[in-house]
Amino acid sequence: MHEMAQKENITILSHASDAVPSSLLAMKKSLKDSSLEREIRRFRRTNVRLNFGFQNNGSICVYFQDMLHQATKARSLLRNSNYILKIGAKHVQIEHLEMLLAVPGMVEQSIGLRKADLILEDKMNFPAMERMMSVEVERALKLHVPGSEGTQLFFRIIRTAVESFIDPTLDILTRVEGVWYVNFATLGWKRSVPSMAFLTPHQAACININAHSLLGLCLYFNESHPDIPLACERLGSQACEKVFRLARAMGGTLSLAK
Repeated sequence: MHEMAQKENITILSHASDAVPSSLLAMKKSLKDSSLEREIRRFRRTNVRLNFGFQNNGSICVYFQDMLHQATKARSLLRNSNYILKIGAKHVQIEHLEMLLAVPGMVEQSIGLRKADLILEDKMNFPAMERMMSVEVERALKLHVPGSEGTQLFFRIIRTAVESFIDPTLDILTRVEGVWYVNFATLGWKRSVPSMAFLTPHQAACININAHSLLGLCLYFNESHPDIPLACERLGSQACEKVFRLARAMGGTLSLAK
């Protein structure tokens, strides 16, 4: 793929997938022999090119698991009877949102949350999760639902994981800070609770890969292409699929294939 792209003067810097186990396994296998931490230390000490994510032909390639799919999978986890989510001693419960919606006049206070958002008939309903994890809902939980600290933190972690990539207004340092806040928060969370009170191993691995890959890509651009802006909101697979759908709509499937 990389060789074909180079013939057309196209450089592929990253791959993204929809956070499915098969693609995650392939990404982990590809990065198995790379250690970003080791490369960052070497980079700071010698100021030489990073090797993390570089292929045998010298091209860079890092990997991302789509942020929107991670959010919808976190939403599904709230209704998974096999998991009793806790952060430390605080429970993460969708019932806290139900209690919030039961507060008189809460819908009129424009928190944006709907009762239908709590029903998981459509597991890929990202707009529903977006409303559930909004800043307005977090503030309302803090004011009106005692004991919901775990749920507040859960939504804050997922929101930061998503917005650090898709929010076009964020500067690059804020993005890196956000993904690494999420990475360290989940590492601490994992150590504080049993496995069935934490995210799935798959979700935790996605968060870890995204944090390392974003930092590696930022360091690469800073070293090799400091004059080119990095559009992080285009790194997820959903953003790429949107562009593909628009191109297909303009020219039709056959013309696009040609």
